[in-house]
Order: sequence, then C-alpha cells, then structure tokens
Amino acid sequence: MAPGQLRRLANESGAVAVEFAMVLPVIALLLFGVIQLSLALNTYIQLANAAAAGARQISISRGITTPYGSTITAIDNAASNLTASKMTIAISVSNGTTSGSCTTDTGNECQKLFPAASTIGIAPSSVTITYPCSLTFLKISIPSCTLSSSATEIIQ
Repeated sequence: MAPGQLRRLANESGAVAVEFAMVLPVIALLLFGVIQLSLALNTYIQLANAAAAGARQISISRGITTPYGSTITAIDNAASNLTASKMTIAISVSNGTTSGSCTTDTGNECQKLFPAASTIGIAPSSVTITYPCSLTFLKISIPSCTLSSSATEIIQ
C-alpha cells in the first residue's frame, strides 16, 4: 500500500460530526421528556400547595359566615397559575362523629357541619383537588392524566 493511501484511511475528520448526528436525536428526546415531566411536577406541586391552603382555611373557618367561599378563594390564590375552572374541589368537614361535604355558603350548610366549641375534640376537615394534566410528547398525548392532591387539618 502506498503512503498516500494510508493517510486517506487514517483521516477521521468527519467521524465526530457523524457520531453527533447519531446521538443528537436521542439526547433531544430525553431532554424534551424531562421538560414535559418537569411541567407536570410543577403543576402537581401547585396543586398540593393549593390543597394545603384550602385545608388550612377551612380548618379555621368555624366562626365565619362564608367558610366555603373563603376556602375557594384561598385555593385560587395558592394556585394562581392553574385554571380555576379545571379544578375539581371537594371539601369535607367532620364534627367528630359524622362528616359531610361543604359545597356552598347558602343556608349555613358548612357551618352546620362544624362541631360545637365545647365538643371540638379531634375533628378533621379535608380538601381534595383534582386537575387534568397534559402530557404530550411528540404529538402523542396521554389522555387520562389527572393529578390529585388532598390535605387534612384539624378544626380549630
């Protein structure tokens, strides 16, 4: 073999570009997957904070006239980056022996569920929020992605 032929065979100037072109799609897929999961995790963290804020609010609402409305306001304020109309909120109040759902302020529905001050004991209140998430990766959407968070506080 002539010396010129050996030099041409040893020339690897385009090998790095070829390797990069082969690895780039895999790295891009991983990067976009991590970004999508990070967005879903961010939504879940906001949802958990909103549930905790709602549980705190309902647990201290025994003496006010609008416990449901103030709890919804606390949830909306804590989850300001989430669409309020997409949230499904369930508020439960227990008086120590029975529990019920708090769905409105009309007719003192929520106030009737709170225990009397003399019999408070351990009476929990809880807030559960569900929220649809959108996991879309390369035009493939996961349709049944629903995030849910719940928080419980003792009524003050």
